[in-house]
Amino acid sequence: MTLPLGDQRLPAIFHPGVSSSRVGVVIVVGGPQYRVGSHRQFLHLARWLAAAGVPVLRFDARGMGDASGDKQPFDHLDEDIRAALDGLCSRAPRVEGVVLWGLCDGASAALLYADKDERVAGLVLVNPWLENVQSEARTRLIHYYLKRLSSGGFWRKFIGGRVAIADSLRGVGSAARQASTTGNEKGGYQQRMRDSFEAYTQKGQPVLLVLSANDLTAKTFERQYRSEPHWRHLSTSTRVSVEIHPEADHTFSSSEWKAWLGDCTLAFVKRLSRS
Repeated sequence: MTLPLGDQRLPAIFHPGVSSSRVGVVIVVGGPQYRVGSHRQFLHLARWLAAAGVPVLRFDARGMGDASGDKQPFDHLDEDIRAALDGLCSRAPRVEGVVLWGLCDGASAALLYADKDERVAGLVLVNPWLENVQSEARTRLIHYYLKRLSSGGFWRKFIGGRVAIADSLRGVGSAARQASTTGNEKGGYQQRMRDSFEAYTQKGQPVLLVLSANDLTAKTFERQYRSEPHWRHLSTSTRVSVEIHPEADHTFSSSEWKAWLGDCTLAFVKRLSRS
């Protein structure tokens, strides 16, 4: 099918599920991806959900994949997402609410949109993109440099002359300096994401955060979400649930990790369907 958006056309694939379903899913694509996803991730997820009866739509945003038009920044995809919701609801007229599912900056785009459309009944945010120089530097310092400096393998290489210690120390110093700076995100997409998150959960709408333990993007988001003053209060919301896979990478690239992610998504959708 093709989604109309002004003079542009966005190709989309609709997976019908069952006609009686009250909840559907729209997969919001982010980054340099298109509607199939890296290692066919979005295709597998859509088929997984549809086999369980959930109607799903995945699509190419403007300028991506086979879509016409100019590529838009992830924080300017509101019109594309609205067109996708229109497309799903036209094909599945019994759907009363739609879950927006996104990975990385697709998750960020979904969050930025959620509070603007009453049809959005839930959010599944997988390793959301929340770029912040200070938070990223802290994450890199803790999860890379300090871990590396405490590794026996690192010091064996150092003793054997196989480590450029000056470069390593410069990297630690740079990360420490950035981690100690005061970031200013006023008016940026980070603030808009936070505001949308707060407004959406205050309406009583549910959010599922899915994070990979083996991913710096996820660690950066989690650190900011749980620690930064402007975000920390959101982590106490009873409307937000968090699932963390202890081994998965950013895109859940193994079949086992994809299945786990599909199960988490399906359980979330089923809870919505029963409410």
